Amino acid sequence: MYAQLCKRLSEEAPNFEQGDGSTNTFRILLLNKCKVEFDNRAAALERNINGVAEDGSLLDKDELEERRQTTKRKMLGNIKFIGELGKLEMLSEGILHRCIRELLVRRGDDPAEDLECLCQIMRTCGRILDTEKGKNLMEQYFYRMRSLAENMDLQPRIRFMLKDIIDLRNDNWMPRKATVVEGPVPMAQIRPAENDRQGFRRDRNQHDRESDRNQTDSLFRHPLKTRGGLDDMLAELSLTSSPAALIPVGPPFGGPNGFGGRDGRDAPFRGERRNQGFNTGNYEGSRRGHYKHNQNNSGSNFNNQSNKDIAPRFKRNNLIVAKEELQEVELRPNSMLFNKASVLNHNAANAGSQMIRALSVEVPSFGGGKQPPSALKEPLPMKQVTQDKPKSKKDKGPSKEEVLKKFNTLLDEYWKAEVDLRQAINSYKEHKVPDKFVKELILSGLSLALDKSDLQQEKFIQLIGNLKENGAVSGIAVQEAVKALCHVLDQRTSDGETERDVVITAASGLLAAAVCEHLAPLSDVALLTDNGAHYPLFLLVLQRIKAKTGKSELSEIFNKSKINLMAQLPEADRTKERLSEILEERELTFLYPLLRIQADLARQLAADPNPQTFYKWIKENLEPANFNDPGFINALVTVLIKYITQEAQSAGDEKGMTEKENALLKRYEVILHAFLRDKSSLQLVAVYSLQMHFYAQGFPRGQLLRWFMSMYELEIVDEEAFLNWKEDVTDAYPGKGQALFQVNQWLTWLQEAESEDEEGDD
Repeated sequence: MYAQLCKRLSEEAPNFEQGDGSTNTFRILLLNKCKVEFDNRAAALERNINGVAEDGSLLDKDELEERRQTTKRKMLGNIKFIGELGKLEMLSEGILHRCIRELLVRRGDDPAEDLECLCQIMRTCGRILDTEKGKNLMEQYFYRMRSLAENMDLQPRIRFMLKDIIDLRNDNWMPRKATVVEGPVPMAQIRPAENDRQGFRRDRNQHDRESDRNQTDSLFRHPLKTRGGLDDMLAELSLTSSPAALIPVGPPFGGPNGFGGRDGRDAPFRGERRNQGFNTGNYEGSRRGHYKHNQNNSGSNFNNQSNKDIAPRFKRNNLIVAKEELQEVELRPNSMLFNKASVLNHNAANAGSQMIRALSVEVPSFGGGKQPPSALKEPLPMKQVTQDKPKSKKDKGPSKEEVLKKFNTLLDEYWKAEVDLRQAINSYKEHKVPDKFVKELILSGLSLALDKSDLQQEKFIQLIGNLKENGAVSGIAVQEAVKALCHVLDQRTSDGETERDVVITAASGLLAAAVCEHLAPLSDVALLTDNGAHYPLFLLVLQRIKAKTGKSELSEIFNKSKINLMAQLPEADRTKERLSEILEERELTFLYPLLRIQADLARQLAADPNPQTFYKWIKENLEPANFNDPGFINALVTVLIKYITQEAQSAGDEKGMTEKENALLKRYEVILHAFLRDKSSLQLVAVYSLQMHFYAQGFPRGQLLRWFMSMYELEIVDEEAFLNWKEDVTDAYPGKGQALFQVNQWLTWLQEAESEDEEGDD
């Protein structure tokens, strides 16, 4: 609910940001607040459970536990809120992935709080992240979670929580059904036991029950004080002497003489018990019936409710209602006769009023005097309840189909130049399109524009841009429509290779125009094509933008978006060499200048493999700023690995290859030490470079492990970098799962050895 409120506020709240409107003030503030709460979750928990109250006094154990639980609920609530924002596309999938990676990294002695937050965010939005694009990342997450679930150092509660999330994913994110299913239950489970009923005592003897009957008879022999009028006249009628003439009651409802008698008096009690709580009118039965689910038995209370509200299995009971009503009249006080008649249905009320009118004339008053004027008057007619006519439904405005039809007609006229841009804008405003349909309209327009020429596509983007400037459409709606375009592309590109190429080319022009008009950032386009989806769509978009704006403008847009271009390639092409070839083919090498550096390094090493000469060339030909760039480290390590492995292959057998690899690596270790010593983050890049190289080679058996051990023994890469690589989760470098399979046992040994060293130091 709160996430939906925030989404609506982001669309309707005033925007104070300058620029094209793609950024939103409320959204920025909300994301910043979420980031602060997420980053400070551990500090807040520690601050609130330090055992000291605000006045400086120490808290007792119960107060401390209550404060801890409150803080923990708030922390988990914030995590769930972040997940709900992700489900509503208020947060990008990249932010959610960063949160998950942050929670998976084990920090401190007790990671229970982070893992509980991880389970919460997975339970909330794991389904939307577990797509084809995020498959590699999710596999890495759950590989890590499975290993944690088997870690006996963790609390059992956390381990079972992790296993529940793993099972949830295995069941396609379908939660398990509740063990208790709502349905019909026996009446015996609903009715209270007789011993629990108010006023019931099983140990009462026959004498007590006889006394109760005598008291009940006494009560009915002395009528209650009446209000006068027609009630006064009815109070003078003797029900004990005239019920046979007034109301015929026979067996089984009355006694053998037709007047009810003692057995007849008991009948309502038995009838009440037989009908399981249905009120038959007896005083005691009424009291008990009120206790026993009287609120659910609309038919038993005769409250003038329509038969359509009664279940079919109860309708047959209505056939005996008249007899039960008559018997009820026999046992009621005089003053209650009229009250009972006033709640009968309309037909019974008319018949009763005619009977009462006849009695008021034929039966003389026992006083022998003149009857009160009120007794001679016609009885008051019972007011009939008139059912109100159903109100007409409130006009909900045009449907989505009607709005789409009008918008598509407008676009057709606009593309045919029957209306100009200003007329199209005014026509759109006149339609007063509801906000909830804006995204669907833009998406429909994008779908139609895929079949149009480049000029018509630019006209459509120009129209949407002007509508956005005029406030007729929101920037968020435009961005969401662009993100949703991937579903349209999935449908259109499944019709064959020829149709796919046509659609991809058309979509590239449309998306490039949207980026140039600042309708959507380049990062949103990258989300559509992440993990090589619709390849080579993203590269075509870059080429179109370069043609429209030039190299410098494209470089600025690309660098601001911070897109990993490697992730835009199919998995089989995710190597530096292949990326370099593709960028060179499409004249986009200026976006990745370090790829050129890698080619220069390889040429220099092949020309002169002397380590001192190679190091001197690097210092003279590259900028010092490049030395701390992960791209440069990746290029340097990759070039050295390739050179060493190629040279070692000439040794012949495996033992000779291993010895030559170690000798060559030791020869170049001085260069690697110069750029990697005491730089854990760059050492991590070096480990990933090893992974990428052997991934491209198909992970030859034992080679990755051999290089890991050599880099560790020569102190080129510290144990901290290796352990960080094990726990790090990213999709920038493919093949992580296969690499872990080869070196996991060695990493476990390394981790245990490090723990033993720390214990020895203590």
